[in-house]
Amino acid sequence: MRLGTNLSNTPARRVFWFLVVATTLSLCNNIATAADKEFTLADVRAAWAKRQKRVRTLEIQLDRKCNDTWRDPPGAVGPKPDGQPKNGEQYQIEQRIAIRVDGEKFAMRMHTKDASKISHFDLERYAFNGKTSYKFMTSSRLQEGRISSQKHAYGTKYVHFHPIAVCFRPLVPTISGFAFKDLRLEPRKSGETRVDGHLCQMLIRKDADGLEYIYFVDPKAEFIIRRIEERARGRRNLQWDISFSRDKKYGWVPSKWTMESGALKAAVKVTKYETNKTIPEHEFKIAFPRGVAVIDERKRKTGK
Repeated sequence: MRLGTNLSNTPARRVFWFLVVATTLSLCNNIATAADKEFTLADVRAAWAKRQKRVRTLEIQLDRKCNDTWRDPPGAVGPKPDGQPKNGEQYQIEQRIAIRVDGEKFAMRMHTKDASKISHFDLERYAFNGKTSYKFMTSSRLQEGRISSQKHAYGTKYVHFHPIAVCFRPLVPTISGFAFKDLRLEPRKSGETRVDGHLCQMLIRKDADGLEYIYFVDPKAEFIIRRIEERARGRRNLQWDISFSRDKKYGWVPSKWTMESGALKAAVKVTKYETNKTIPEHEFKIAFPRGVAVIDERKRKTGK
Protein backbone atom coordinates (compact mmCIF):
# COMPACT_ATOMS: atom_id res chain seq x y z
CA MET A 1 0.00 0.00 0.00
CA ARG A 2 1.46 3.35 -1.09
CA LEU A 3 1.55 6.47 1.06
CA GLY A 4 -1.22 8.90 0.15
CA THR A 5 -3.75 6.20 -0.67
CA ASN A 6 -7.36 7.02 0.49
CA LEU A 7 -8.08 4.67 3.42
CA SER A 8 -11.63 5.85 4.24
CA ASN A 9 -13.30 3.00 2.38
CA THR A 10 -11.01 0.18 3.39
CA PRO A 11 -12.51 -2.60 5.59
CA ALA A 12 -10.07 -1.80 8.41
CA ARG A 13 -11.03 1.86 8.31
CA ARG A 14 -14.76 1.07 8.40
CA VAL A 15 -14.28 -1.22 11.42
CA PHE A 16 -12.30 1.50 13.17
CA TRP A 17 -15.02 4.14 12.72
CA PHE A 18 -17.71 1.67 13.71
CA LEU A 19 -15.92 1.06 17.00
CA VAL A 20 -15.47 4.83 17.60
CA VAL A 21 -19.18 5.54 17.03
CA ALA A 22 -20.28 2.56 19.13
CA THR A 23 -18.01 3.57 22.00
CA THR A 24 -19.23 7.19 21.85
CA LEU A 25 -22.89 6.16 21.87
CA SER A 26 -22.28 3.79 24.78
CA LEU A 27 -20.53 6.54 26.75
CA CYS A 28 -23.35 9.01 26.09
CA ASN A 29 -25.88 6.43 27.11
CA ASN A 30 -24.01 5.79 30.37
CA ILE A 31 -23.86 9.54 31.08
CA ALA A 32 -27.58 9.91 30.41
CA THR A 33 -28.33 6.91 32.58
CA ALA A 34 -26.28 8.35 35.43
CA ALA A 35 -27.98 11.73 35.09
CA ASP A 36 -31.43 10.15 35.03
CA LYS A 37 -30.73 7.59 37.72
CA GLU A 38 -33.76 6.92 39.87
CA PHE A 39 -33.38 8.26 43.37
CA THR A 40 -34.69 6.81 46.60
CA LEU A 41 -36.19 8.22 49.77
CA ALA A 42 -32.78 7.72 51.38
CA ASP A 43 -31.31 10.19 48.84
CA VAL A 44 -34.00 12.73 49.72
CA ARG A 45 -33.43 12.32 53.44
CA ALA A 46 -29.66 12.71 53.08
CA ALA A 47 -30.05 15.97 51.12
CA TRP A 48 -32.58 17.36 53.60
CA ALA A 49 -30.40 16.43 56.56
CA LYS A 50 -27.44 18.18 54.96
CA ARG A 51 -29.43 21.39 54.52
CA GLN A 52 -30.65 21.30 58.12
CA LYS A 53 -27.10 20.92 59.36
CA ARG A 54 -25.82 23.72 57.09
CA VAL A 55 -28.44 26.22 58.31
CA ARG A 56 -28.38 25.89 62.11
CA THR A 57 -30.25 29.15 62.73
CA LEU A 58 -32.27 31.40 60.47
CA GLU A 59 -33.69 34.91 60.72
CA ILE A 60 -35.95 35.84 57.83
CA GLN A 61 -38.29 38.76 57.07
CA LEU A 62 -41.32 38.55 54.80
CA ASP A 63 -43.93 40.77 53.18
CA ARG A 64 -47.29 39.09 52.68
CA LYS A 65 -50.31 40.23 50.66
CA CYS A 66 -53.50 38.22 50.86
CA ASN A 67 -56.73 38.64 48.88
CA ASP A 68 -59.92 37.11 50.22
CA THR A 69 -63.68 37.52 50.23
CA TRP A 70 -65.27 39.00 53.36
CA ARG A 71 -67.95 36.90 55.07
CA ASP A 72 -69.97 38.38 57.92
CA PRO A 73 -70.03 36.15 61.02
CA PRO A 74 -73.34 34.27 61.47
CA GLY A 75 -75.87 36.42 63.30
CA ALA A 76 -73.80 39.60 62.94
CA VAL A 77 -75.89 42.71 63.61
CA GLY A 78 -75.30 46.38 64.17
CA PRO A 79 -72.97 48.87 62.48
CA LYS A 80 -69.57 47.81 61.20
CA PRO A 81 -66.28 49.56 61.94
CA ASP A 82 -65.38 52.26 59.44
CA GLY A 83 -63.78 50.78 56.35
CA GLN A 84 -64.77 47.18 57.06
CA PRO A 85 -65.71 45.31 53.83
CA LYS A 86 -69.32 44.43 53.09
CA ASN A 87 -70.45 40.82 53.03
CA GLY A 88 -69.13 39.20 49.81
CA GLU A 89 -66.71 42.05 49.08
CA GLN A 90 -63.07 41.44 48.15
CA TYR A 91 -60.46 42.79 50.56
CA GLN A 92 -56.68 42.65 51.01
CA ILE A 93 -54.47 42.06 54.05
CA GLU A 94 -50.87 43.29 54.14
CA GLN A 95 -48.51 41.93 56.77
CA ARG A 96 -44.87 42.25 57.81
CA ILE A 97 -43.54 39.00 59.27
CA ALA A 98 -40.31 38.17 61.12
CA ILE A 99 -39.36 34.54 61.75
CA ARG A 100 -36.51 33.03 63.76
CA VAL A 101 -35.53 29.35 63.71
CA ASP A 102 -32.93 27.65 65.89
CA GLY A 103 -32.67 23.86 65.72
CA GLU A 104 -36.13 22.59 66.70
CA LYS A 105 -37.29 25.97 68.01
CA PHE A 106 -38.97 28.84 66.22
CA ALA A 107 -40.58 32.24 66.83
CA MET A 108 -42.76 34.38 64.58
CA ARG A 109 -44.13 37.94 64.78
CA MET A 110 -46.83 39.20 62.41
CA HIS A 111 -47.88 42.86 62.11
CA THR A 112 -51.06 43.52 60.12
CA LYS A 113 -51.65 46.83 58.34
CA ASP A 114 -55.08 48.43 58.98
CA ALA A 115 -56.11 45.36 60.97
CA SER A 116 -58.94 47.19 62.78
CA LYS A 117 -60.88 47.57 59.52
CA ILE A 118 -61.06 43.85 58.90
CA SER A 119 -61.34 42.52 62.46
CA HIS A 120 -57.84 41.04 62.46
CA PHE A 121 -55.28 41.29 65.21
CA ASP A 122 -52.66 44.03 64.91
CA LEU A 123 -49.95 41.75 66.29
CA GLU A 124 -49.69 37.98 66.41
CA ARG A 125 -46.82 36.16 68.08
CA TYR A 126 -45.96 32.48 67.99
CA ALA A 127 -43.15 30.71 69.82
CA PHE A 128 -42.04 27.11 70.23
CA ASN A 129 -39.17 26.01 72.47
CA GLY A 130 -39.03 22.43 71.23
CA LYS A 131 -41.65 21.15 73.68
CA THR A 132 -44.20 23.87 74.39
CA SER A 133 -46.06 26.09 71.93
CA TYR A 134 -47.18 29.67 72.70
CA LYS A 135 -49.54 32.03 70.90
CA PHE A 136 -50.39 35.66 71.69
CA MET A 137 -52.83 37.79 69.67
CA THR A 138 -53.62 41.42 70.41
CA SER A 139 -55.69 44.24 68.94
CA SER A 140 -57.29 47.45 70.19
CA ARG A 141 -60.34 45.41 71.28
CA LEU A 142 -59.02 42.03 72.39
CA GLN A 143 -56.03 40.10 73.70
CA GLU A 144 -55.71 36.33 73.72
CA GLY A 145 -53.03 33.94 74.96
CA ARG A 146 -52.67 30.21 74.49
CA ILE A 147 -50.22 27.51 75.59
CA SER A 148 -50.06 23.96 74.26
CA SER A 149 -47.88 20.87 74.15
CA GLN A 150 -49.64 19.59 71.03
CA LYS A 151 -47.93 17.40 68.46
CA HIS A 152 -47.21 20.27 66.07
CA ALA A 153 -46.30 23.82 67.04
CA TYR A 154 -48.76 26.67 66.50
CA GLY A 155 -48.50 28.42 63.15
CA THR A 156 -46.30 25.92 61.30
CA LYS A 157 -48.82 25.29 58.51
CA TYR A 158 -49.54 28.96 57.88
CA VAL A 159 -49.04 30.24 54.34
CA HIS A 160 -46.14 32.43 55.43
CA PHE A 161 -44.24 29.80 57.45
CA HIS A 162 -44.82 26.38 55.91
CA PRO A 163 -42.47 26.81 52.87
CA ILE A 164 -39.69 27.84 55.27
CA ALA A 165 -40.39 24.86 57.52
CA VAL A 166 -40.24 22.29 54.71
CA CYS A 167 -37.09 23.86 53.26
CA PHE A 168 -35.00 24.18 56.41
CA ARG A 169 -36.61 21.76 58.92
CA PRO A 170 -38.26 19.01 56.87
CA LEU A 171 -36.99 16.31 59.25
CA VAL A 172 -38.38 18.00 62.39
CA PRO A 173 -42.03 16.83 62.64
CA THR A 174 -43.05 19.43 65.24
CA ILE A 175 -42.15 22.17 62.73
CA SER A 176 -42.63 20.60 59.29
CA GLY A 177 -45.94 19.06 60.31
CA PHE A 178 -45.11 15.54 59.08
CA ALA A 179 -42.87 12.58 59.83
CA PHE A 180 -40.47 11.56 57.07
CA LYS A 181 -41.39 7.89 57.52
CA ASP A 182 -44.93 8.70 56.36
CA LEU A 183 -43.75 9.79 52.90
CA ARG A 184 -43.83 7.49 49.91
CA LEU A 185 -42.14 8.09 46.59
CA GLU A 186 -44.41 8.01 43.57
CA PRO A 187 -43.07 5.78 40.73
CA ARG A 188 -41.08 7.76 38.21
CA LYS A 189 -43.34 7.48 35.17
CA SER A 190 -46.48 8.50 37.04
CA GLY A 191 -44.82 10.90 39.46
CA GLU A 192 -42.85 13.23 37.20
CA THR A 193 -44.30 16.73 36.88
CA ARG A 194 -42.87 20.03 35.66
CA VAL A 195 -43.14 22.89 38.14
CA ASP A 196 -42.16 26.27 36.71
CA GLY A 197 -39.98 24.49 34.14
CA HIS A 198 -38.28 22.17 36.64
CA LEU A 199 -38.80 18.41 36.38
CA CYS A 200 -39.96 17.29 39.82
CA GLN A 201 -40.96 14.02 41.43
CA MET A 202 -43.86 13.55 43.83
CA LEU A 203 -43.62 12.52 47.47
CA ILE A 204 -47.02 11.68 48.96
CA ARG A 205 -48.38 11.25 52.47
CA LYS A 206 -51.83 10.85 53.97
CA ASP A 207 -53.04 12.23 57.28
CA ALA A 208 -55.24 10.32 59.66
CA ASP A 209 -58.07 12.70 58.78
CA GLY A 210 -57.92 11.58 55.15
CA LEU A 211 -56.18 14.63 53.70
CA GLU A 212 -53.47 13.88 51.14
CA TYR A 213 -50.35 16.01 50.79
CA ILE A 214 -48.13 15.97 47.70
CA TYR A 215 -44.61 17.43 47.78
CA PHE A 216 -42.97 18.08 44.40
CA VAL A 217 -39.19 17.74 44.91
CA ASP A 218 -36.47 18.77 42.46
CA PRO A 219 -33.74 16.07 42.18
CA LYS A 220 -31.37 18.54 40.47
CA ALA A 221 -31.59 21.08 43.29
CA GLU A 222 -30.98 19.13 46.52
CA PHE A 223 -34.58 17.86 46.50
CA ILE A 224 -36.03 21.23 47.46
CA ILE A 225 -39.83 21.29 47.49
CA ARG A 226 -41.09 23.51 44.69
CA ARG A 227 -44.80 22.83 45.13
CA ILE A 228 -47.11 21.53 47.86
CA GLU A 229 -50.68 20.39 47.26
CA GLU A 230 -53.32 19.50 49.82
CA ARG A 231 -56.08 17.27 48.50
CA ALA A 232 -59.31 16.00 49.98
CA ARG A 233 -60.94 12.98 48.31
CA GLY A 234 -58.74 13.50 45.26
CA ARG A 235 -59.69 17.16 44.88
CA ARG A 236 -57.08 19.86 45.37
CA ASN A 237 -58.14 22.46 47.91
CA LEU A 238 -54.81 24.20 48.61
CA GLN A 239 -51.57 24.76 46.70
CA TRP A 240 -48.23 26.44 47.39
CA ASP A 241 -45.79 27.30 44.57
CA ILE A 242 -42.32 28.19 45.86
CA SER A 243 -39.48 30.02 44.06
CA PHE A 244 -35.86 29.83 45.24
CA SER A 245 -32.63 31.78 44.96
CA ARG A 246 -29.19 30.24 45.26
CA ASP A 247 -27.00 31.37 48.14
CA LYS A 248 -23.35 30.61 47.40
CA LYS A 249 -22.68 29.52 50.97
CA TYR A 250 -25.98 28.14 52.25
CA GLY A 251 -27.59 26.71 49.13
CA TRP A 252 -31.24 27.07 48.11
CA VAL A 253 -33.30 29.69 49.96
CA PRO A 254 -36.98 30.46 49.30
CA SER A 255 -37.31 33.90 47.69
CA LYS A 256 -41.09 34.09 47.20
CA TRP A 257 -44.17 31.90 47.07
CA THR A 258 -47.86 31.95 46.38
CA MET A 259 -50.72 30.09 48.00
CA GLU A 260 -54.18 29.55 46.60
CA SER A 261 -57.20 28.00 48.28
CA GLY A 262 -60.51 28.80 46.63
CA ALA A 263 -61.10 32.56 46.84
CA LEU A 264 -58.10 32.98 49.14
CA LYS A 265 -54.93 34.01 47.31
CA ALA A 266 -51.71 35.03 49.02
CA ALA A 267 -48.29 36.14 47.83
CA VAL A 268 -45.23 36.19 50.09
CA LYS A 269 -41.85 37.78 49.34
CA VAL A 270 -38.61 37.36 51.30
CA THR A 271 -37.12 40.78 51.97
CA LYS A 272 -34.13 39.80 54.13
CA TYR A 273 -32.49 36.76 55.71
CA GLU A 274 -29.48 35.89 57.85
CA THR A 275 -28.19 32.48 58.85
CA ASN A 276 -26.25 30.96 61.73
CA LYS A 277 -26.49 33.93 64.09
CA THR A 278 -26.95 33.41 67.82
CA ILE A 279 -30.62 33.85 68.77
CA PRO A 280 -31.47 34.60 72.44
CA GLU A 281 -33.34 31.79 74.17
CA HIS A 282 -36.10 34.10 75.41
CA GLU A 283 -37.29 34.54 71.80
CA PHE A 284 -38.79 31.05 71.93
CA LYS A 285 -41.10 31.63 74.89
CA ILE A 286 -43.83 34.24 75.30
CA ALA A 287 -44.28 36.09 78.59
CA PHE A 288 -47.93 37.17 78.50
CA PRO A 289 -48.78 40.68 79.70
CA ARG A 290 -50.53 40.99 83.06
CA GLY A 291 -54.29 40.60 82.83
CA VAL A 292 -54.36 38.62 79.57
CA ALA A 293 -56.68 35.61 79.61
CA VAL A 294 -54.49 32.59 78.83
CA ILE A 295 -55.87 29.23 77.76
CA ASP A 296 -53.48 26.53 78.96
CA GLU A 297 -54.34 23.47 76.88
CA ARG A 298 -51.85 21.38 78.83
CA LYS A 299 -54.10 21.64 81.89
CA ARG A 300 -57.37 22.23 80.02
CA LYS A 301 -58.17 25.33 82.06
CA THR A 302 -58.23 29.10 81.67
CA GLY A 303 -56.21 31.39 83.90
CA LYS A 304 -54.84 34.90 84.16
